[in-house]
Amino acid sequence: MSNRLSPPTVAQNSSAEGSPRSMARIEEIGTIQVSDLFSGAIAESILALYQKNDPLSGQACERSDDLRERAIRYYGARLYINGKSEKRIWCHITGEWQPESHVEVTHIVPIFVISFGNICELLFGSKSDEVDKQQNTLTLLFDVKKWFDRHELVVVPWDATENPITRWRTDVFPSIHNEPLDTKATFRDLDGKELIFRDQNRPSSRFLYFHFIMSLIRIKDLNKEGWRDIWARYYEQPPFPAPAPYMRKSMILALATHFESTDMHVIESWIVSNGFGSPLNGPLATETARQVHMAIEYHYVQQQMEDEEKDSTDGEDMTDEEEDTDKEEDTDEEG
Repeated sequence: MSNRLSPPTVAQNSSAEGSPRSMARIEEIGTIQVSDLFSGAIAESILALYQKNDPLSGQACERSDDLRERAIRYYGARLYINGKSEKRIWCHITGEWQPESHVEVTHIVPIFVISFGNICELLFGSKSDEVDKQQNTLTLLFDVKKWFDRHELVVVPWDATENPITRWRTDVFPSIHNEPLDTKATFRDLDGKELIFRDQNRPSSRFLYFHFIMSLIRIKDLNKEGWRDIWARYYEQPPFPAPAPYMRKSMILALATHFESTDMHVIESWIVSNGFGSPLNGPLATETARQVHMAIEYHYVQQQMEDEEKDSTDGEDMTDEEEDTDKEEDTDEEG
């Protein structure tokens, strides 16, 4: 049975299509400057950001080479029968064992965001050292990881009153409901499904909250199908327990209003319920938000390139198989 929340109707007060407007000001935080939308070749400009020496970025964090194995051990995600590995890895979202080669240990906060130490601290505060640990991962089937990375599905608490959170569910946005999951199911079948963990270990709540917030921001900025209903539902029935200090208040505001002003009553609810810390100065918060948005976009572009390369390789493999089949048929006919 689905644990979905019914979306209430949202009033559409907008000065431009797809862009609800409200006064971009909260007294506790102050007014923040709004940056211009990307222009030019996105991939090149984002890549350039990470190739230059940016004094804001600080010292880069190094990704642990053994993170995959540590995460699999942390979650008890490898299948053993009579002490022997069966080369199967657990997917938290589908709740099934999958071939090891089909599952990836997925960063919740992308590596491109956590690559610079100061940004981690500005976003998450004292626990920023956890971003390259098991708590910032899930083990996901490739196709599920693709849509998770593209912010088309989110992982939210099963029960908004539970604290600490031990049960989580997947909410799938309408834009991918009809995408195939396998030969018999679509992503709609994952909507409202509880994640299944093999032991008592869980991902970090603050990192899943970051992914949730960035997903809401992106579906609005990209004018995705049904984004207004999604925002309204989560405003009326916030999925995360409150109060809970997941992210710095100034960064929630800066990220949410980076491209344009928006439904500030919704943003204010995020800040009051799940923010912490004193405000950053406007320029620092704005610049940090810019870098995070560009990192997310770079991650998205890279994901698309990898998918296209994989599709191309799969197509070549199918062609080779068809040629081999034709040769076998010709040989049989000659015989």
